[in-house]
Amino acid sequence: MLVLLEELCHKFVVTIDTETNEPNIIEDEVIEPESDEFPGDKDYYFDHGTTIEMNIEAKYTHGHHSVFNYLKHTAIMNPY
Repeated sequence: MLVLLEELCHKFVVTIDTETNEPNIIEDEVIEPESDEFPGDKDYYFDHGTTIEMNIEAKYTHGHHSVFNYLKHTAIMNPY
């Protein structure tokens, strides 16, 4: 999907409360089209997307509920 450069862009930093399954918004930054953080030519559209980064603390064992199995199934569903 493409976004018009006339629209504002939001950059969020979010954590998940795993007990309540609710998001905690740590940072909500509005980036305006005139900003140097916008990629590409200012007269055209640009691609956008989502980046997800996470730290997982777990015991590395093999089995149905293991980290290895989780990563294997995640890679199968999201190969790129």
